[in-house]
Amino acid sequence: MWPIRVLVVQPSPGFVLKAVKEGFDVWAVVDPSRYDSGQLRLLGSAAKQVLAVDLGDLAVLDVLVVKTVRRNRIAHVLCRCGRSHGLRRQSMLMPGPSAAVRLLDRVDAVRSRHAERGSDVDAALDFGFFAALRDQDTAAQRSGVDDTEPRPRLHRDFSRQAGPAPGVPAVVVTTLTFEGMHQVVGVTATSSGHLLHPAPLTARQEADVRAAVTSLLDLVGYERGPAHVTVMLTENGARVDSARTWFGPDEFLSLLEFSTGLDLETELVRMLTDGAVLKPSTARTATVQFLRPGRPGRLVSVAGLAEASRSPGVVEVFFPHRPGELLTAHDAGFLLVEGASAVEARSRALQASAGVRVVVEED
Repeated sequence: MWPIRVLVVQPSPGFVLKAVKEGFDVWAVVDPSRYDSGQLRLLGSAAKQVLAVDLGDLAVLDVLVVKTVRRNRIAHVLCRCGRSHGLRRQSMLMPGPSAAVRLLDRVDAVRSRHAERGSDVDAALDFGFFAALRDQDTAAQRSGVDDTEPRPRLHRDFSRQAGPAPGVPAVVVTTLTFEGMHQVVGVTATSSGHLLHPAPLTARQEADVRAAVTSLLDLVGYERGPAHVTVMLTENGARVDSARTWFGPDEFLSLLEFSTGLDLETELVRMLTDGAVLKPSTARTATVQFLRPGRPGRLVSVAGLAEASRSPGVVEVFFPHRPGELLTAHDAGFLLVEGASAVEARSRALQASAGVRVVVEED
């Protein structure tokens, strides 16, 4: 049996290594300016072929994707941007289809309009609005307009975005979808300073949250790929705040892997072979405590990481930034900390992070 051939746009070296380990041949389309030399070497050693492109030129990217797919009989195209790239066979795209990805992108726009008008945060996401947009996009696809990407989605960095309104409890629901079947793999409580998994919800709250997310995915016609959906817990029930059609940032992947036993990137690759997603193999309580500078500036030093790593319950210490790097107030490392309960995990995390100091100076 020949290896399954996949093309991945702007992958991490780790993702390519996982795909190769699962028996895939990988064509990696990358913008070299967005990788360091070590990452490019890893990609070159793991991928079947590495193709360079300027991601700022979407027309060139689309042509490269189509030509590579045709010349190499690629079976699947994975691109977190969700563009169709001019490919007629939408079933090979992940996330997809592209029309559903565009609709989910507009969740943020709807919430922003509510905020600009001074609407209460309990204002429900207008599902009728999305139904109308879905019908418009369906008509556009039938007329061939979809191939022109009238609202091109760029390769944005989704790793740090503003969350829901302050003071409103929120959770992030992580899902994997294949052939229109949505599996919730995690519900994580989120705040400005930390994450907690599993989210401490009542059975009714969790059911409402899951229903809100899967209903939205069904409504927009999302059929393949991961989703990372933020839901606010308002007095009037669960309200979708924002959505992205890929995984969340590193801290979510680490937290979910530790708490559930599932490596979500590996599960995504496996899903391409048989459509199945493993059930969580563990049920551990853990929290992520962010390590942030508190204000923008150039990183001078970070102290206390070694001591934090030896604190009770600390599973992982992650701080990717180096002295001299320009940081925003929201750039972060994190501690992953386990506990027998949510209270213990949070107490341990606060204790471990108390001695960490991230020092920046004005640029």
